[in-house]
Amino acid sequence: MAVTHSCRVLAANPGQVQPGLHPSLSPHGATGSPREAVTTSGRPGSDPRALVVRPRATILAAMSTLNPLPLEKLVDAKGRPYFLWDVEMTLDEFRRRLSEGSPTQRAYLLGKLLRQARPDDVFTFVTPARLRAEWSSLEPYLGKSREFWRWLLDKWEEQGVA
Repeated sequence: MAVTHSCRVLAANPGQVQPGLHPSLSPHGATGSPREAVTTSGRPGSDPRALVVRPRATILAAMSTLNPLPLEKLVDAKGRPYFLWDVEMTLDEFRRRLSEGSPTQRAYLLGKLLRQARPDDVFTFVTPARLRAEWSSLEPYLGKSREFWRWLLDKWEEQGVA
């Protein structure tokens, strides 16, 4: 999602952190102040859930509008996440390997996550800071999505997010 000046971003539950998101991705921003750089449109008759991202808004504010899938839609009947369609691995096993696996295994799984999952769902499992920290090891596993993620990480770095 590109953040531009004066764009409208819809948030289903403004002011609430989506389940599974890292606390640093809170809509309250770095200072803990509600609606930091994000305000309701303020126009009469406008949808109160519609947010206007002001030019000074950070990507953190925009990230609060991510819409990750709920758990029941993230996994199939066997408990396998949709982005692991070609591997017999449950969501719990995926999370365990992301945290406890060897560096090569973690890089492979992060690459698979970034290649196969919707960007909104990626941040249920990993923070921007972790992506930046592990970039050199996971980059070879990104395939055609490499440029998108490189661009996004560069934008976050410009704004002090990662």
